[in-house]
Amino acid sequence: MKYVQNRYGLAMLAGVAAVTMMPTARAQSPHGAPMRWDLPAQDLSDALVAAGKASGREIIFSDTDVAGRRAPALIGAHSPEAAIALLLEGSGLVAEWRDGSVIVRRRQAAEDETGSDIVVTGSRIRGASPATPVIRVTGEDIRNAGQADLGETLRSIPQNFNGGQNPGVGSGVRGADNININSASSPNLRGLGPDATLTLVNGRRLAYGGVNNAVDISAIPVDAVDRVELVADGTSALYGSDAVAGVVNILLKRDFDGLSASGRWGAATEGGDVEQQYGLVGGTDWGSGSFIAAWDWSKTSAILARQRDYASALQADTTLYPEQKAQSAVLSAHQQLAPGVRLSADALYSTRKHRIQAPFSADQPYDQFGTLSRADSERFSIAPELTVALPANWSLAAGLVYAEDRTRLSTILAVGGVDQYDTRICFCNALTTAELSADGGLFDLPAGTVRIALGAGYRENILDQQRRRFSFVGAPTQQSLFRARQESWYGYGELFMPLVAPHMEVPGLDRLSLSAALRYENYPGMDEVATPKLGLVLEPNPDLSLSASWGKSFKAPTLYQQFLDQQTLLLNAAGLGTGYPAGSTVLYISGGNPDLSPERSTNWTATFTLHPRALAGFELELSYFDVAYDRRVIEPIPSAAGVLDNPVYAGFVTLSPSPAQIEATIAASGLGLNNLTGRPFNPASVVGIVDNRFTNVSRQRAQGVDIAGRYRIETGADGTLTLSASASYLESRRQLIDTQDFAPLAGTIFNPPHWRARAGATWADGGLTLSGWFSYTGGVTDDRTTSHDKVSGQTSLDLTLRYRTEPGQKFSSNMEFALMAQNILNDEPDTIRTDVVQYTPYDSTNYSSIGRFVGLSITKRWQ
Repeated sequence: MKYVQNRYGLAMLAGVAAVTMMPTARAQSPHGAPMRWDLPAQDLSDALVAAGKASGREIIFSDTDVAGRRAPALIGAHSPEAAIALLLEGSGLVAEWRDGSVIVRRRQAAEDETGSDIVVTGSRIRGASPATPVIRVTGEDIRNAGQADLGETLRSIPQNFNGGQNPGVGSGVRGADNININSASSPNLRGLGPDATLTLVNGRRLAYGGVNNAVDISAIPVDAVDRVELVADGTSALYGSDAVAGVVNILLKRDFDGLSASGRWGAATEGGDVEQQYGLVGGTDWGSGSFIAAWDWSKTSAILARQRDYASALQADTTLYPEQKAQSAVLSAHQQLAPGVRLSADALYSTRKHRIQAPFSADQPYDQFGTLSRADSERFSIAPELTVALPANWSLAAGLVYAEDRTRLSTILAVGGVDQYDTRICFCNALTTAELSADGGLFDLPAGTVRIALGAGYRENILDQQRRRFSFVGAPTQQSLFRARQESWYGYGELFMPLVAPHMEVPGLDRLSLSAALRYENYPGMDEVATPKLGLVLEPNPDLSLSASWGKSFKAPTLYQQFLDQQTLLLNAAGLGTGYPAGSTVLYISGGNPDLSPERSTNWTATFTLHPRALAGFELELSYFDVAYDRRVIEPIPSAAGVLDNPVYAGFVTLSPSPAQIEATIAASGLGLNNLTGRPFNPASVVGIVDNRFTNVSRQRAQGVDIAGRYRIETGADGTLTLSASASYLESRRQLIDTQDFAPLAGTIFNPPHWRARAGATWADGGLTLSGWFSYTGGVTDDRTTSHDKVSGQTSLDLTLRYRTEPGQKFSSNMEFALMAQNILNDEPDTIRTDVVQYTPYDSTNYSSIGRFVGLSITKRWQ
């Protein structure tokens, strides 16, 4: 896994990686004075990195373009321009010099002057330097880790919490976010919730899945992914709602020549999780355009309680990890329509089915007493974009997105061996966006060009929830339906200002740049939001970078939170309060609240990065982050017990309500009054109204430190050894309502641990690659009881061996064989107390039931 902070005013778009190194000798122009060069023959990517470091130039190139290419030895005196040209000789790549940067790309791409290249996640400006670290995982990193889908990839990143909407999240967990509706895999940075992390594909939104504004990243074929970029910092000023904890941007491959077929097989050694996966990738390039298409099909068997000793208290056929069957397809294409005009489009389609058995008894199967849940999900998106290059290196882009995500869930309840009813729910989401954007230079300063990005657009989200309960025993069918729509009009601007550059030779200051962004969003009928962001990058010398950012972010309430049908229950007052006459009742309200407003946050980060010239290939990064998250939407009352007498909840209780208040409460319920008292309703007996609808009252605070290091070592003519490590320490706490104290979250059960870490080494020599990874998820405290039991963490040791055969015409040519073994030591999750027989007996939000997994994959490529 690679962790790259883009430090020096570089930017990347799909398929583009930026590398900037500091000078040992400074060059003033593309035709600068000759310098002394002494570079060995090596991989082209490494040669360009070394050339950037030696010349002080920003050298920007695509991993895909340079993959497999070698650079000749470079010895002697050459100008920077001549040196780079020699390194590229015979590669089919060319170098362009723009504003002091060097852009290396394929010849036909260089002739297509659209001006839309080179944007990095965390900025809208080509050539801008994000003041927040960018975590980057390439497709090669994913293969070296032996990961089958992007869900596995994100769950391995220390800044991500594996709770929320992820496969394997079991029953009995706390927190409304910790659900497993359709076995999707959704990012959950800092554990702030899957709805507080924005997920993009090529910088564009997808339709939400389920009810939590989450996106299923595992629905994208890994073979179509160039890289994943992750910014674990609030970025609403750039991207809008949901980016409170950060943004995950999945960049698809833009160019692929030939056809590739792959198969993967594996299983957990303790039983279950038998995997099959098959994929095809094909593409071609015709000079003025290209396309790539990828298809993936997979099937995974369930892990059942009888296959794990620590789950022996459950009924044997209880599902610990769901059975799944999925397929997905991606098509990405672009075409030059005229000089400087390009049309591109990305299309995605995927389906997934899952099955979960949940017996409600330790000795009766689910079809005697329990539930059988089946989910059938289908999603697609189409995102065309027209890009036009304008004079003075300006670029104009107009883009559209239309996407849908439909999850149909069926849950059959059986009692006494008889199916009682089938609850069928459709969470049907749709998204439409239209955006016009432009960026370019404003004016020149001695350090470089002041650049700006501007944009405006429209976004519409739709949630069509259909909930029906079909009875098998004669009762009438019940249903709850609503269709809700949320619109947003927005505009944004971002400014990047370089103040000091190396060629200025300012004593004690090598580089200095400032950035600022502001976004305005108008949600008609709900609220208006303005979010700023400021950034600073300062480099005292070429070996050290300091950066800081501050900003505001927001998240619009979900349509489910706003428009879910209000439900009004009539409950006996006994147990909810004391001192009330016999027969007293209470109206208890739950459901949506159309008066909700956006959640708000204040984020800031400070980063220290060491990249000494004396130790080429080494980088160490240390970041501090702070998130103050206010006005979070929750159901404020976790339990109705004693609620009438508890002063903490006084703001949500109306005592001695008037007849008009009682009548209005019942009239607002879409399903009418649900009388659970066993007696006829008598308005005169109602002593209170408890309002537990969603409301903006909660506060959350997250603080901590991220650490990342990487060291790449040459081990021979063709060999490299790459060492990398990352860790994240998190402190977080939450205040449910103003009248309560803050309670700890991080380090407690069903919440992120304080520590997560991952370290590894990858050795590559010719066609052989060997990777080893150590992953650690820290322990938590089970604070559900007064004893506060400790729950041990989980450690995984993974190995992947890959071998690539030589190119050629034989069938055995252009093949890759990979063996992977994950959690080799078979570290199992620690058991926890459960007070309900069907609850999962371990913290399934943090620890996995898969155990040791072994697999084999074979890939064949034709060119």
